[in-house]
Amino acid sequence: MAITRGSVGHKGSFSQRMNQEESRAIGLIRRNPKFFWSYANSMGKMKSPIPPPLRTLKGTLTDDSRVKAELFQTQYVSVFSDPGKVSAEDAVRHIPKPPTIIADIDFEPGYLEAALKELDPYSRSPPGDIQSCILHRCRSGMAYPLYILWKRSFARGNV
Repeated sequence: MAITRGSVGHKGSFSQRMNQEESRAIGLIRRNPKFFWSYANSMGKMKSPIPPPLRTLKGTLTDDSRVKAELFQTQYVSVFSDPGKVSAEDAVRHIPKPPTIIADIDFEPGYLEAALKELDPYSRSPPGDIQSCILHRCRSGMAYPLYILWKRSFARGNV
């Protein structure tokens, strides 16, 4: 398709119209900042219906309000339960029991290394403490000695 002189002029008038519209919108936004959202929404490429169509349980799209209400009700019922029908025993049955004594807690050097890895190397340490950047960077070498210190202090009861 060849570009003719008339089609270029038409394109130019469109851009002029858009520039005028934007200038008008900028003036309105200066006076009322809330106007920005109505302008941005009017310039959007996709206009979507509110609320959008929903997919039924059979897989078809529907705009029917009653069907949509039933779909929302079904979703609500499937997610929430009636507190009066659930017993506390049933709710706690799936929770694992904690160790009976503190000595049953499993503790390994790998846990310390993982915890040291989570330290922010740029956080400030109190005076007299090991700097967090050293703990973070030397975590693999320090995990086992810190583990030994912890186990000894734990065995003596001086944690």
